[in-house]
Amino acid sequence: MQAAPPPPPAAEVAQSAPAPSAALVTVSKKTNNVVIASSDRPMSLVKAGHTEQAILRYVLFIVDTTTVLRPSMAPEPDRMQWSYRPYLQRQLCFTSITGLFSCSAAETIALDEKSDGETPLPTPEAPESGAAAPDAPSESPKPATAPSDADFALSTLSNTLRMEATAKFDEDQRLKVDPLLKAAGVRVQHRSAAPLRPE
Repeated sequence: MQAAPPPPPAAEVAQSAPAPSAALVTVSKKTNNVVIASSDRPMSLVKAGHTEQAILRYVLFIVDTTTVLRPSMAPEPDRMQWSYRPYLQRQLCFTSITGLFSCSAAETIALDEKSDGETPLPTPEAPESGAAAPDAPSESPKPATAPSDADFALSTLSNTLRMEATAKFDEDQRLKVDPLLKAAGVRVQHRSAAPLRPE
């Protein structure tokens, strides 16, 4: 199984999220990688009578960034901003005629699909009132849960990308990988690819 890819350069992530207003204070910010699908595509590369076995590896993932903001003045509820940015990662690995296995540096390409939004967080639930034992410890308010709007946006984007993963991998190979190998004088013999692995 392909390991979860590293996030794109910090500058890209920073630019993807909307900048908070000056009247809001950042309470927390989290960034996660959500792998959507991956695929290994075996190939035989032939040049000058020599054959090397290769694997073209693809991973489709989303950089999920959520930020909790709190109004600095007005008594308003906290707000959560989300920013979902999809990326395609490509890596070509080789097994030489001597049996050595090596991989090129992984290339990560930002995709056009994305999702941004903001929604108020529900107010934390206060402890139920009622007669309590004098020495009983007071209950802390229950934390607010993540709003369903953000979950729905992530689920929608994930499902869309999952359905389009094979087509995106095919297009990238046709436009980026095959012309590069052809220009290097390499003849490609495709073998049966491993089934797409939805995550």
